[in-house]
Amino acid sequence: MELTELGKKPFLFFLIALLFLILSLPSLADDVSVKLDSSNGSTAFTVKDNSLNKVATIDSIGRVAIGVRTTATGLNGSVALGYQTQATAPSCFAMGWNTRATANCDTAFGASTLASGGYSTALGGRTTAAAGNCVAMGDWFTNTVPFSLGIGKGSSSSDPPDILLNPNGNSYLNAKTGNITIGTTLDAGSKLNVQGDLKLASMSAPPAAAGKVYFDSGTHRMNYHDGSQWIELDPAYTTKEVKSSSMGGGSVTNSTPLVIPIFTPTADIIITHMSFDAKNDAAGSIPFKVELMVGSGNTVRATFRREYIDYGTTGDSSYRTLDFAFPIPLKVAAGDVVTMKISVVSGPQSPVIQVLSVEYIELPF
Repeated sequence: MELTELGKKPFLFFLIALLFLILSLPSLADDVSVKLDSSNGSTAFTVKDNSLNKVATIDSIGRVAIGVRTTATGLNGSVALGYQTQATAPSCFAMGWNTRATANCDTAFGASTLASGGYSTALGGRTTAAAGNCVAMGDWFTNTVPFSLGIGKGSSSSDPPDILLNPNGNSYLNAKTGNITIGTTLDAGSKLNVQGDLKLASMSAPPAAAGKVYFDSGTHRMNYHDGSQWIELDPAYTTKEVKSSSMGGGSVTNSTPLVIPIFTPTADIIITHMSFDAKNDAAGSIPFKVELMVGSGNTVRATFRREYIDYGTTGDSSYRTLDFAFPIPLKVAAGDVVTMKISVVSGPQSPVIQVLSVEYIELPF
């Protein structure tokens, strides 16, 4: 029927116009159903803008792309939303601005984020989740540790996260600025502030490095490393008995020192004091050098230089005692022989030494 003929039949024209009006009312319109019968995604429901650019596409295998220049090419329902987002792997999701999800079940949100590890998630701006089952959250860094959570603010895509929580390996907190507070208010002068007690699990000595601290499972003592050795932190006092061990001596000259093993402790000990008695029939003042040595290799652990005994102008046939107090107690391990070495620094004198003595306290206190 031509339009001129329809115009001649006003009643029929009225019925057709009323039908179009009724169908256009939202409350009365039926649901729209579109059947996409291809099995490879070659058919799609597409919405275009007024410039004929695609702004929404749903294809026959469930891939969804909504926005401007979005791409969803992964199988099994990949989704891309926003501006210039890409979901190129099976069951992945990219949303935001210039985000990319490129491996199985990856999700990328924010701006210029990349999830590429498989089952990984990138959030924020310019973050990359490059390992399987990992999360990268923040700005401009890459998490390369599987099954971990990385948080941070970097200055390039190659930077690691500032905070890494890794249940299968090393975790760390590496804040470039600022301090950490647990259970209390912030103290700007301290890197770590803790309100409450701290507990160190007991263990054997870890690999040595200056500044390390640990609680020894055998001695039940705190230890720290000074850069050359482990040092045990002992109480400032004890009620245990101070013991001593002595040994006889002999003659000494400036060319022939006297080396006497004193004893071998059966337990770890702390040496607090040592002494010896000396006599000299010749006149003059004798400068002694005294060394305390430990172990089969006679490792020198303490040295006292130029300790004098003055025998006057005629000499003295009686013995005089020379004492050596340790300002810091010296620890010796069980089984390490304790040896005293006495030398005359200078002069022709040949004093006679007797009763070399070491005082000590057995550990633990």
